Amino acid sequence: MVAENGPDKVRLAIEKLVSINCLSINTDKIKLLVQRDEAKIVSITCQKDDQIESYSRQIAKNYAQLLNFATAERPV
Repeated sequence: MVAENGPDKVRLAIEKLVSINCLSINTDKIKLLVQRDEAKIVSITCQKDDQIESYSRQIAKNYAQLLNFATAERPV
């Protein structure tokens, strides 16, 4: 694993597991962290955040319209 990916990537993977208080650190977990593509993960999470933000804004607009409609229906 070190020969394929270099000692720095392996060290960083182990440090990441230690920093998240992983109960057991084994080669499978280290391989998973070393082999994953960070750029792809960041792109996917940004896309999810954009979708969540868009849905949240739409829900907030819907609630605002409902509240405005309810107050317009009831004369004060």
